[in-house]
Amino acid sequence: AWLFPAVWSLLYTLMGVACYLVWSSARKDNEPLFAYGIQLFMNFFWSILFFGVGNTLAAFIWLVLLFGAVVWTAVLFFRTRRAAGWLLVPYILWIGFALYLNLGVYLLNR
Repeated sequence: AWLFPAVWSLLYTLMGVACYLVWSSARKDNEPLFAYGIQLFMNFFWSILFFGVGNTLAAFIWLVLLFGAVVWTAVLFFRTRRAAGWLLVPYILWIGFALYLNLGVYLLNR
């Protein structure tokens, strides 16, 4: 029960540092920060779909879109500050694991 909050605390810390690196870079391109905001919103909304509404299929589809948004964000972060992109890799892996779990919950409960 302690694993998920601990992992999310670490991931949000890494994401915050990555965002700061991009925000403070000499390159003033808003697209990476826009993508970051989109994926944060999508992450929050997935919790509502999965836990609040209990629609595991919709949550899975949303999570596939979130995965794409996080990869897009990481690519943009890599282009701005390489270290910022690397800091998002654990998040991408965790979302991939969440996809596996979400699909399993859906398949076991349909």
